[in-house]
Amino acid sequence: KKIATSLGCSKVVVEIYINQILSDADFRNKVWTKLHRLGYIGWIGFPEGLYVLMRILKPAIVVETGVAAGISSAYILKALEDNDKGELFSIDFPNYEQKYFPKLGLKPVSIIPEGEEPGFVIPSELRHRWHLLFGKSQEILPRLLREIGFIDCFLHDSEHTYENMMFEYREAWRHLRDSG
Repeated sequence: KKIATSLGCSKVVVEIYINQILSDADFRNKVWTKLHRLGYIGWIGFPEGLYVLMRILKPAIVVETGVAAGISSAYILKALEDNDKGELFSIDFPNYEQKYFPKLGLKPVSIIPEGEEPGFVIPSELRHRWHLLFGKSQEILPRLLREIGFIDCFLHDSEHTYENMMFEYREAWRHLRDSG
């Protein structure tokens, strides 16, 4: 009910969309089978929530930083496809965690397996809405946002340091539509 209220829609709409993604066995198998085969565990609830959010908001332009295996990207792209509207622009700096995680005292969690590319779980039929840019967000995000102009949604999931997060949020905020 809280999600529906905060997004200005009914609880029924949220339930319809969550049931839609949970019952799409073909999509879920394409994403999760490859992950499990490679030893990824994944989250329960988070990507489905992104799907519902994208279905309700119906964004034309979504920008995300951080791709890794592409779970979030796949669910966003699935929602955009089901909306028959929208494009996803993703920025990724593959395996950068190997450099900065140890400095934070953490073990890397999103390393791309050898022989795979960022977004490897994204089904091929959803990739026509996807634009993947490689490099650090501090270098790519400002240029991308200037080129795009305005965005409807921004998802940060790259380097989780205070400095990087605040940089990305400030940049994205300046380009976020009033309804974004």
